[in-house]
Amino acid sequence: MPRFKPNSAARARFSAPLDAVKLQTLKSGFSGQVERERMSRLRSKIEEVRNAWLDNDAYAQLVEAVRRWCKPARLPEEVREPLERLLSGYRDYADVSVSRPSNASTTTSSEQYDALEMYCSVPGYDYLFKLVSDTLRTEHAAEEHLLVATTLIEFLTIDLYNLRLSQLGDPRYGNFEGLTHRGMPVYQQTVRFYEDIMRNPDLTMRGFAIPLALTSTSADPRVMEDFATKKSPENERWVHMHLQVHTRGIDEGLLRAYRKRYPDSVVTSICAMPVANISPEGEREILLRGAFFQLLSVTTKQNGGDCVPIAQVIVITMNSNRDHSTESSSNVDEKRVQRDIFRRLVDASKYRACAELAAEFAPADVQGYQMLADKMLSEIRDMQELDLGEFDEGSAGAPGLEKEDVAVWLGGRLASSYPRQYALRRKQWHQALTKKDWVGALKTLNKEYSWRQCDWYNTGPLDAESDDLSALHTIASSRPPEDEYSEEHRAWEELVEGAQADPRVWSMLTYSGTMLFQTLADCADIQRP
Repeated sequence: MPRFKPNSAARARFSAPLDAVKLQTLKSGFSGQVERERMSRLRSKIEEVRNAWLDNDAYAQLVEAVRRWCKPARLPEEVREPLERLLSGYRDYADVSVSRPSNASTTTSSEQYDALEMYCSVPGYDYLFKLVSDTLRTEHAAEEHLLVATTLIEFLTIDLYNLRLSQLGDPRYGNFEGLTHRGMPVYQQTVRFYEDIMRNPDLTMRGFAIPLALTSTSADPRVMEDFATKKSPENERWVHMHLQVHTRGIDEGLLRAYRKRYPDSVVTSICAMPVANISPEGEREILLRGAFFQLLSVTTKQNGGDCVPIAQVIVITMNSNRDHSTESSSNVDEKRVQRDIFRRLVDASKYRACAELAAEFAPADVQGYQMLADKMLSEIRDMQELDLGEFDEGSAGAPGLEKEDVAVWLGGRLASSYPRQYALRRKQWHQALTKKDWVGALKTLNKEYSWRQCDWYNTGPLDAESDDLSALHTIASSRPPEDEYSEEHRAWEELVEGAQADPRVWSMLTYSGTMLFQTLADCADIQRP
């Protein structure tokens, strides 16, 4: 796969939230009591926004506040148009019925995610979401600015939630767990910020966050390496920071007990979502929303290739939250109890995962994390709200990535049934295959997550008037390029090998699939010595 070369705007999206030490008014992160105070301040904004969302007049006032702040008329067309779509009509959680005016305009398609697509695009981030990021990182942000930033994050949260529903059945959307990466060139002061956190002997104080903020990570470590290698300016000493993010979910036994006690509470994993099919970039992005990081390890070593040191930062974050319109963020009476229980469920699961990972990265902390996990479980039992039953305290739960994969959107063959960027790539994929442009086809395929690439072999052209062949049929019925040493031949071979190597490519085919497999096998041997 060709190495990804980030442009300047993409670098800002993948690095700005965690490297602000040089900027006087911005924070690399909030930790300890400062983080809790910040979250308390934002909680009131979340409650105000969620309440307004259910009232048409109050919703209109929120939209007007966004317009005053963003000034759409001054934005370039590629930002202004999606922003106007976002602010026109109403955007709601797909599984909630809200009474809206009968003459109100609505979104053109339930499969378009304007807020999320703007965040993932270069101009959308530069002109809009960078302002949101800076506001959330400003220690003394104005109340109106925080309200507008919270409103825009709510638009994006709705997109994430609805994207998850559209991928119902895919375990990585239903409960993404795994390792992602984030690379950035940072000042040495930034590394010291994390080292200072690690020196705290109290493990519960080794966390940091930018509440509500968005953090871009990639499933591909090569993207991390490319983002980290930006050259430092003269007279500045930078460090190539490699952030490894281990994402985990709530232990399944604890989550079952919580849902049994609070069946109306909506718990999702939208704090870690695969968004590559919404993004116009090819970064295989996993977007972290409002992530709270637990720091496990910070190590710095010299880079053998040049004089710039590499700082490896290992963190863990949880994917679960209760962000939904049915949760007004209230923190009183029964809602306070429910919130306290949920927080302990998250902490218990987090500390158990920390103990597991610390065995590799920080062995001296294993026992401490185990004790913290036991303490959280004991507090949950003392609250006498959940029936933990036969909960296995020695099990860390079943990772979501071990579950069987399920097919993608059930959108048929209409481009309008899919997100814009996904539909565009599908068209590029089939056009390249039809033209025997194997390099172009492979380039398009490699923008998809490795675990989803198998699905592309069984797709047909979008908006086709006839029953055109699937991608697999097109590849199988094509002869390889004559020059076996050419780039086109290497790309063709990689496409063939990808089809052969993954048995899931054949899961939807019967007899014809067996014949095609033999055809592919025969083609792969052509012109080989």
